[in-house]
Amino acid sequence: IKIAYEHIEMGEAEITDSRSLRSGSVYVAASEVALRCLLLPVLKKYRLRYPGIHIRISNHSTPQAIAALKGGTADIAVVPTVRSASLTERVIRPVNEVAVCSPYFSSLANRQISLSELTNFPLISLGEDTKSFEFYSGFFSSHGLAYRPDIEAFTADQILPMVAADLGVGFVPEEFLQSEDVNIIDLKEKIPERNIVLIKRKEQPLSVAAKELERLIEEC
Repeated sequence: IKIAYEHIEMGEAEITDSRSLRSGSVYVAASEVALRCLLLPVLKKYRLRYPGIHIRISNHSTPQAIAALKGGTADIAVVPTVRSASLTERVIRPVNEVAVCSPYFSSLANRQISLSELTNFPLISLGEDTKSFEFYSGFFSSHGLAYRPDIEAFTADQILPMVAADLGVGFVPEEFLQSEDVNIIDLKEKIPERNIVLIKRKEQPLSVAAKELERLIEEC
């Protein structure tokens, strides 16, 4: 009986610590865009406030992040906009993206470039199974153009280095442009605004640690 009682006491203490955010864990599935444009300062604040909470961040494409959420391996997902009947979605902030190239493509500098003219240059994109590819396919299609990238990157973080290496033209969030030596293309057609959203499973209760992270994300 003593051994069983000690186990019960330990379990109660663990629950108490979790509720007071002294211990516990939270798993966030996030895209590179969401991580760099939104999550990093939030995670810093969360870590400073609750150092006892174990944080696990997956760096996924949007479909992978949604799969992790639906599979129960992630508490919340922070990604570009998706639509799913089994998930709840809340817009957190907009993201503005720009077309960029290296100085190698000098003919694209110091003048306005039409989207149709841009198709004459090699395009760098994420894969066909990503929301980014779907977004730009729709953007090009709305102007009567086919979106046929020449180079496929596996992650959004790979696009800028490829652009800087003179491999082609890419589309990236403005927040990505802090360190790379690339030129912003003055595009005649305005790239539609995208949204970063916080997603969770419907009617699925979150842990105290996950709820607090959700609150901090929504505050930003």
